[in-house]
Amino acid sequence: SRLIIPSLEIMARDGHSQTGIGEYAKITGPIDGFTEHAFFHKAACSPDGQTGAAVINDRLELGVYIRYNTKELPNLAQWKSMRSGDYAMGIMPSTCYVSGRSYEKEHGALKTVNPFEKLRFSLELGVLDGKEQIAANEKSINAKQ
Repeated sequence: SRLIIPSLEIMARDGHSQTGIGEYAKITGPIDGFTEHAFFHKAACSPDGQTGAAVINDRLELGVYIRYNTKELPNLAQWKSMRSGDYAMGIMPSTCYVSGRSYEKEHGALKTVNPFEKLRFSLELGVLDGKEQIAANEKSINAKQ
């Protein structure tokens, strides 16, 4: 499988994750003893803020995608654990860096919601079935770069 994110900038969560930043998009088979990596992406987007990401398995001609608006959710966190028993990838659009309140405050990313304030977010999750859907989705994501 492979990961597609139209990243303009990638930041590792910590020093250990930095060692794997060059392979953030590589999805291997399960690895005994693998230690998780986490990355924060600044994604390219269309003029109206739309962007997305996908995980594709070309052999199975199957994929999953997420579409969202960077004006609502400006950050994209990626959690990657290829560890045997875990074997997971999280793709999480967010308002912050998901590193805790003190980190967010220190980096100017802490968002607050006033009492009775409403926030609306648009998120689309979907399945890509077949080469044509995969190619169209990949073209859409890559057009944002």
